[in-house]
Amino acid sequence: MKLSSFIIGSIAAQGPAYRYVRESTRKTKYNPIKFSSNPAADLRDGSTIDGPDSRCNQGAFSSAGRTSVLTVNAGDEIRLCLATGGNFGHPGPSLVYLSRAPNNNVRGYDGSGDWFKISYQGVCNQGGDMKTNAWCSSGKNYVAARVPRNTPNGEDLARFEHIEPWSHDGYAKFSIYGNNKNFPMPGPSVWSG
Repeated sequence: MKLSSFIIGSIAAQGPAYRYVRESTRKTKYNPIKFSSNPAADLRDGSTIDGPDSRCNQGAFSSAGRTSVLTVNAGDEIRLCLATGGNFGHPGPSLVYLSRAPNNNVRGYDGSGDWFKISYQGVCNQGGDMKTNAWCSSGKNYVAARVPRNTPNGEDLARFEHIEPWSHDGYAKFSIYGNNKNFPMPGPSVWSG
């Protein structure tokens, strides 16, 4: 099925919450991940910057097997909406990354593999206020990216980030289809030691 643009989020009209997005185990679902320079004193929710919670949010892998996989075409736009119904009101860039699931099994993939960036949006309004409306994300309720047209068929995790004084991140699972057969994955090869 061809979807030229779609929105992923917890919108009741489009299906149950977290249909394509892995649900975290955090008590306050909408809170961003916050890390500290003094984690021994004030580590939040037991998360560490080098742990699995920084990849898909706290405890998100525990819901991976129950999360649906959305089929999109290479070249389609993908979006992740804020689940709170609000808009981005803080300054900062938005980035989107993909990571190919080993053995095309995104439901069993924890995101520990290689990632490559497919989108970066920084300042769009050069004359705007850098504390508010200069940023492309200002006033929006989503982060979007176009899947590169040469992305080979397979299942991927997509990481959507909005970086401000803290990081809002979320993951969605996709199965990407196109006419591309032998295009190498972008980025450096894996170093095996």
